[in-house]
Amino acid sequence: MEKFHPNHNQDTKKRIRPTFQKQDQEEEEKAAVAIQAAFRGYQTRKEIQSNKMANDEPTKEQLEAEFSADDKELCNAATKIQASFRGHQSRKEGGGSSSNAKVEELSKDMQKMAQEVLFIFARIVDTRRTNPILTPLNIFYEQK
Repeated sequence: MEKFHPNHNQDTKKRIRPTFQKQDQEEEEKAAVAIQAAFRGYQTRKEIQSNKMANDEPTKEQLEAEFSADDKELCNAATKIQASFRGHQSRKEGGGSSSNAKVEELSKDMQKMAQEVLFIFARIVDTRRTNPILTPLNIFYEQK
């Protein structure tokens, strides 16, 4: 039979306690790391948000206060930049198609003119054959 020892229960607690304390401490450390990571993420997001607000483009009033409309050099520079950008944009969007359309239109006009010239030439040739004044020109139109 076992003897009852008054400190028996305390010895068991001493052996068990360090294990539980170690587990509790590890869990607390994990929880602390998670909380710190969440807080750092929050701080970073907040900082990025405030930087975005600070880096936004200036308002119309701010630009008007900074640049005078009477400054000819500035206005000319702005006009040149705008023209360059518009040209770039029209080329990028296929602005060349309008020049292609012009070329096609001119080509059609030239074809019409060529047909008219041939028609007039044919009338001249017919007239030359029947007109005695133009008979000496027959030399140039004779077929060999």
